[in-house]
Amino acid sequence: MVSQPTNTFVTDPEGWAALGEGVGATPTATWVAINGNPAGCYTGSDMGSGSWYYNSSAIFNTDLSEFYGSFLNFNLKQNTSASQTNEADVIIFKTDGTKIVYSTPLNPGTAWTSYSVPFSESGWKHTTLAGAIVTSAEFISCITNISVIKIRGDYSTLNTETVWLDNVNISDIVVLPISLNYFSGLQQTLTVSDLTWETLSETNSNYFQIEKSSNGGLNFDSIGLVKAVGSAEASNTYHFSDASFNANAYYRLKQVDIDGQVSYSEIIFLQNDGKSFGVNIYPNPANTTATIDFAGNAFEFNTIRVTDCYSKTVYLQTGIENASADKIDLDVQKLLNGTYYISLLNETEMQSYVIQVMH
Repeated sequence: MVSQPTNTFVTDPEGWAALGEGVGATPTATWVAINGNPAGCYTGSDMGSGSWYYNSSAIFNTDLSEFYGSFLNFNLKQNTSASQTNEADVIIFKTDGTKIVYSTPLNPGTAWTSYSVPFSESGWKHTTLAGAIVTSAEFISCITNISVIKIRGDYSTLNTETVWLDNVNISDIVVLPISLNYFSGLQQTLTVSDLTWETLSETNSNYFQIEKSSNGGLNFDSIGLVKAVGSAEASNTYHFSDASFNANAYYRLKQVDIDGQVSYSEIIFLQNDGKSFGVNIYPNPANTTATIDFAGNAFEFNTIRVTDCYSKTVYLQTGIENASADKIDLDVQKLLNGTYYISLLNETEMQSYVIQVMH
C-alpha cells in the first residue's frame, strides 16, 4: 500500500522541479521559507516566452491507482492577473510517453487559491484540451504507470510573472459507511436529470445530500436531500431528480451518519446535450403498467428496450412506427422492485429514461 503522497515545502523543494514545455520556456525556481500557506513554499519565475510547469517529486511518480476516486489537491498564487492564457493546468504523463490533461475553471489569484482536481476520469482529456474524453479504464491505466505529474506554473503571456506552489497531496480515500453498488445519472428532459444509486448494506446511515458542481468539479453545492434507510443488510435503491439541469454537471453524494460523520461517493459527470426529448413516462414509480407517452417527441425511433441496473434486457420491442401511435403501455407486473432504464432507439441514436418499479 502506498502512503498518502504529500509535499508541504516546509524546509525545501522536496524533489519538485520547474521545467519548460517547448521552446523558450526557461523558468527559474527556488524554495522560500516565507510566503507559504503557511510557512515555506516553492516558487518559480518566468524568464521568457513559452509555458512551464512544476514537475512532481518521486513519491507521485509511481503506481497511485489505489487513490482512484480521490482528489489531487494543491495551492497556487501568482503576482499578476494580466493576459491570462488557456492551457492545460494539470498533465499526467504515463511511462509510455502518452499523457492526459485537465483544465481547472479558475486561474490562481494574487492570494492563495486552493484546487481539488478529480483523481478520476471526470473532466480529463487525451493529449490536449480538445482531445477525446478519458474513460475510467484509461485513467486507471495512466495512474498505475505515472511518469510525472505536471502542475501549471505559467498563466500569463508576460515574461515577468511569478507563481507560488504549496501543499500538494492526493486525498486519502474515505470509505463510505455503506456498501454503494452504483451511482449513476441520465438526462431525463432538456432541464431535468435523474440520479439513481443503490446500497447493498447500510450501518447507521441518516441521509444522503446530493451535491452538484457546474464549474468542473471545483466547488459543489447542495441541491437536495434523500432520507436513508438507516441500517440494513439488504439492497436499497434511491432516486433524485435535478430540475435545474441546464448545462453539463458533476454530481456526488454526501452521506451523513446518525452520529454526524460525513463521507462522499465518487463523482459522476453528466452531459446535457441540449435536446428536448418531450417523452413522459407515468406513473413513476409504476406498479402494474407504465405508459410511455411520446406524442411531443420529434425523435424517430423503431425500438424500445428496457434494462435493469445491471444492463440486462428485460423487455424488447422492435419494428415500431412511432408516427402511428402516441402511447405505448408496458406491463411491469413481473419486474422486481428497483430502477429500470427505458431506451428509445433507431439505427444511430438513443434516448434513455429512468423509471422506478414499486409493487
